[in-house]
Amino acid sequence: MKSRIICAPSVRPTVSAFLGLLGIVALFALAKGMGVIGAVIARRATGLLIGVMIVVVGNMVPKLRPLNSPSTDPAEAGAAERSAGWTLALMGITYIALFAFAPLDLAQHVSPFVGMGAIAVIALNWTWLAAGTLLGGAQSAETLTELSEPALEKRKVMISLLFGLLYVLAGAWIVFLDQDRSWSRELASWMILAIGTLYAIVYAVLESRRSIR
Repeated sequence: MKSRIICAPSVRPTVSAFLGLLGIVALFALAKGMGVIGAVIARRATGLLIGVMIVVVGNMVPKLRPLNSPSTDPAEAGAAERSAGWTLALMGITYIALFAFAPLDLAQHVSPFVGMGAIAVIALNWTWLAAGTLLGGAQSAETLTELSEPALEKRKVMISLLFGLLYVLAGAWIVFLDQDRSWSRELASWMILAIGTLYAIVYAVLESRRSIR
């Protein structure tokens, strides 16, 4: 008999929080580009906001189940998702601590490597899960887990949030690791603004379709 996954709570608060933080980051980037605020304030604020963003996404990973699929073992996928959530939460807290208390130069040089290390740990963990699923073969029809449509939608949203977070982190790392080149700072600012606009459009379209239904 096929089992059915109970869908997680609404993703609207998470997506709204992610977009809100992304919008504030974009505003700081614009303010810095227009000369309204200094580079030190802009970089510290950006690092702090990205840290909060990482914590928000990490908190939602176990709830929105990005690894949940008919071919994965629910217990193993859940463990991998919880591990990823804790890893992201610790990464975000580290970002917040660095940009709140450490010298700016230290925070800018250390934070990208903290992020890369955390992402590498998550990637290895999820790759191990995927390899185990492939080597273990397909589950029988009796043990397959049927996903409801809301669960599938939440899974897609979580995957989109993770890719969006990686995009923002890549832009921030360009700024933090390549501070002496103005073109890199401009590129990163436009990357952050572009992904924020894209997410706002996609989210608005999804919400309008949901309301029509």
